[in-house]
Amino acid sequence: MSESFQLRDSRSRTAQVAGKALDHVYFLLLLAASGLAYYFTIPAEDAVILFEYAKNLAERGMITYGGAPTPIEGATDFLWMVTIGLLKHLGVDEFASALAFNFLGGVAIYRMARSLGMPALVAASGVLAMPYLFSSLHGFSTLSFAAIYAGCLYLLLHRKAGLYLALLVLCLVRPDGVVWGGGVVALRLLEARTEGRLQVEAGRLFWQLVIPGLAYFAWRLWYFGEILPLPFLVKASGERDLLFFYRESMEAIGYVLEPVLLSILFVRDRRRFAGRLLLLFLVPVFFYAAMRLEQNIGNRFLAPMFFGALVLLAAERSILAGLAFVLASILLAQKITLDTLLLMANSRNENIYYISRDLSALYGKMLVTEAGRLAYYSNWLAHDSWGLNTPEYAHELVDRGGLERGRYDLIVGHCDLAQLDAGRREAKAAPTRTWDNQCEVLMGYVGSSDYDLFLVPFVRVDGIPVLRGLKYELKTLLGIPAVKPVARAGKCRRHDVYAVSRSYRHAQALAAIIRSHGGIAHADRSRYQVFGRNCVLASG
Repeated sequence: MSESFQLRDSRSRTAQVAGKALDHVYFLLLLAASGLAYYFTIPAEDAVILFEYAKNLAERGMITYGGAPTPIEGATDFLWMVTIGLLKHLGVDEFASALAFNFLGGVAIYRMARSLGMPALVAASGVLAMPYLFSSLHGFSTLSFAAIYAGCLYLLLHRKAGLYLALLVLCLVRPDGVVWGGGVVALRLLEARTEGRLQVEAGRLFWQLVIPGLAYFAWRLWYFGEILPLPFLVKASGERDLLFFYRESMEAIGYVLEPVLLSILFVRDRRRFAGRLLLLFLVPVFFYAAMRLEQNIGNRFLAPMFFGALVLLAAERSILAGLAFVLASILLAQKITLDTLLLMANSRNENIYYISRDLSALYGKMLVTEAGRLAYYSNWLAHDSWGLNTPEYAHELVDRGGLERGRYDLIVGHCDLAQLDAGRREAKAAPTRTWDNQCEVLMGYVGSSDYDLFLVPFVRVDGIPVLRGLKYELKTLLGIPAVKPVARAGKCRRHDVYAVSRSYRHAQALAAIIRSHGGIAHADRSRYQVFGRNCVLASG
């Protein structure tokens, strides 16, 4: 009996040592990924939009976009923007701050899952092998926001104080925290009702969450003059292809929801667990299905569902349930994970970053459909034609009158190049907010106004895809003969339209910058062929 006990004790200690070793490996891998991302990645468009707000807050003391003289309600991730702005004021780079906060979020999620009994390998795989990590490494608040939500569930499961404060932080970090937090509140009130303390709990909810939330909402209304964030106005508009919902949004939800539903089969008390999932995730599912999930890099909008389910499954103390959930999630999302990783890795080849940096030597007023890096790195006065960051175009689709009033020195559009054809220049856009209708107005205007047009490659002409570069480096490291990769010629590439106003005082210098980055004059038809919507085959 004593020998059996000693054997079990020895196995337990071995498991603990192995678990601690895996903990250290996880932290080192997460730290290494963050460091590599900082030095080798250009943050994504929408992530940089928020950096633009943080920069303005740090340097001008105003929440605004693109050098505007008035506050603009486009930074939806309010507390995320404020903290990054404060660190910027202290001299810390915005991207570095974002990576540091996401690193802490990844650590917090892992520790919560481990403290609830989830094996180290399962918990680590849930972070390191999913697209949410690479979304975070691209500059978004994905892991930080999901960690706060998972923390709310952790406090709920342990019936600890501070839940409403955590929910308030969740809602301040992102406005859709209200959507995720609603189910948490419902579960807490349901428990309180069962225990006969509903009135006390409702009082805490009112004073600790509702009143501060309303005060914050009133302040935003006073400061910005907008009831809802501009991105909400834009993303909730447009024609839906499935009655009230968007097909692509429902597909994005399915990547997370299907493994969540599968996990129900592996828990002991299926009815209780399924009830929790229903209360927590029903409203977010309907909400996101009714929104156009633009810039949903790494399926980041659904990260709270994944990590929330991970914490719930850890609390069930069922290794099989957690393993089945993580494995199913990894398999189902593998394409998203790979695409997000490659997008992040190839970001250094994206031309728009280098053009934006060169534009900082000049100054002017621009209108852009790509509203992140062009505004952030150039320091120009910038308007967003899609309306995510410009109130005038958030409430109504951009029109010719607005363009004429704007008197823009540079207009940049990611549009169907066929819309530049002479026969369509005077076409009228339908009132419905769609990307094509926006582009019809933009291309019609620049094609019939006093602008010089250039087709500019989105990827650098000399850019080498990261996989080919890594393959060469690996062969070289192993001593295997390899031919150094070069950019492939004759490949059809995405091109955007850059329209330079002839009346701009630095028009020639701006045109020279554009040409130096592979820009082709639209008038020089002998140098290119157009395929599809915006794919150009350049001939030299």
